[in-house]
Amino acid sequence: MIHLWEYYSSNLTAIWRIWEGGLAIWGAVIGGMIGIMLFSRKKARDVEERAVEIFLTLADVLAIVMPLAQSVGRMGNFFNEELYGRETDLPWGIVISGREGGYHPLFAYEAILNLALFVILLTLFGKKSGRGGALGGYLFGYGVIRILLEPLREGVWTYQGLPVAIIVGVFSIIIGGLLLIRHRKWVW
Repeated sequence: MIHLWEYYSSNLTAIWRIWEGGLAIWGAVIGGMIGIMLFSRKKARDVEERAVEIFLTLADVLAIVMPLAQSVGRMGNFFNEELYGRETDLPWGIVISGREGGYHPLFAYEAILNLALFVILLTLFGKKSGRGGALGGYLFGYGVIRILLEPLREGVWTYQGLPVAIIVGVFSIIIGGLLLIRHRKWVW
């Protein structure tokens, strides 16, 4: 397997070649957050509001629907036979073209868990968005989802022997937890 860090660190332009396999979801989340930050800074100058509050309000709205979009997107992985896990004898194992046996349908696991996360976020923050609570809930919840599912994946991208998705998932849980604590202080 290609060591992705070594490959991309020496081929920076390859990062943007989405037609060769797409962007990882963490990259999309981070890129989206950067875009919202830049917009918030510009908007804050226009209306003299604090950029942080604008950012948290926009991020909360997007964070509620993000798991729904991810859930729908994961179903595309079924048709592309992209996101499957290790071999399994479980009755719901899926068959992959050119391979023997059944494999964990990670796309389905993640789609179901993301759908559950969407319902939780909508229930908890649907009418109370703003101040970072929904963003914190999303980062915390999706971090947990990725940490739970990563051991079922084959050929994961590692850094210093640790799966990158788990490393980023831990940071996501920490940041999400801090945002949830901050949100709770605002609500109480």
